[in-house]
Amino acid sequence: MRITDQNYISVIRWKGAEKRAVLALDRSVKQTVVPLIEFVPKDFWENSEHAAVEAIGKEIAENWGWKNPTIIDPHLLGDDVAARNIEVVLNSLKRYSVPSAVSTDPFRSEDYQKALERSLNKLNDLDVCFRIRTIHLRVAGLDSALRDLLERFSVTAKDVHMILDFGLISDQGMNFARTWNSLPMLNEWKSLTTLAGSFPKDLSHLAANQEHFLPRGEWDSWLSLNELTPLRTAFGDYTIQHPFFEEREGKGFNFSPSIRYTAPDGYIIMRGEGIMNDDGVGCEQWLGEAALLTEKAEFCGASLSWGDTFIHDKSQEPLNPGSIKDWLAATINHHQALVAKQVQEAKVVVAARR
Repeated sequence: MRITDQNYISVIRWKGAEKRAVLALDRSVKQTVVPLIEFVPKDFWENSEHAAVEAIGKEIAENWGWKNPTIIDPHLLGDDVAARNIEVVLNSLKRYSVPSAVSTDPFRSEDYQKALERSLNKLNDLDVCFRIRTIHLRVAGLDSALRDLLERFSVTAKDVHMILDFGLISDQGMNFARTWNSLPMLNEWKSLTTLAGSFPKDLSHLAANQEHFLPRGEWDSWLSLNELTPLRTAFGDYTIQHPFFEEREGKGFNFSPSIRYTAPDGYIIMRGEGIMNDDGVGCEQWLGEAALLTEKAEFCGASLSWGDTFIHDKSQEPLNPGSIKDWLAATINHHQALVAKQVQEAKVVVAARR
């Protein structure tokens, strides 16, 4: 599996809205996006109860594509569950010809590492990805731990994709280069990816019934990394979601129908009020927000993506506002299409300067 600095690594939690978002991506966009799929406990077990874990490979192939590469990281399941199921998942992906890399790091459990070792021995074309959190860089002996893991899997750094996960960063960004320079074997890895996110946990800190703008700190910081250093990394983010996952579905929140729309230089938030508020208009807020959004210069036009078409159509829809899953799918789909385009454009500019 090949990853270059022209790819966009997009964290996708494997839930209903996210599946719909990637299914609707244009084929040309899928050629540059590599989803980093994180299985979510609730949805994973629902799948295993009704169709068995073996069906996950088919599901990913049908939604993402049979020949499009992906990275699998089951860390949200916990190492015990991941260790028991990862071989089945990887065999299923192999059966449906989905080029895959599987993620680990030196601090995962022995059972999980053993499961990966068995899979690597059986599946000749399975790639390895090391997803290193920045906190790992402060651990004494990281260099030795990485080399031990390479030896265990009978690979070298040149065979392994390296993702440096900064997690949640300030929306004002940070200096990525300083952290990257502390990574062992920096120039030896098969590929390098900078992964970060600045999107807030929720929108409760933003005033209701107003429009807001949030900077994209991860994007601006990655651009600076490319412009100021020779280090060439792929860009990765958490789309329009918080880097730290929390299951909120089915908890009865008085959520606000809001639109999270990614613009070239930030996030436009059309913030609604609680759906259950007295004298409120409920889900119909989405229709008004869509009408306002499509009039803004930052709206990319209905033709950019399925998500943009959805927003445009809702701006002219008087009756059917859709559901929270519809809007999450549409805005994630838009985000992926826009960022994939931005990555390609940024690389052209950087190459011209060099």
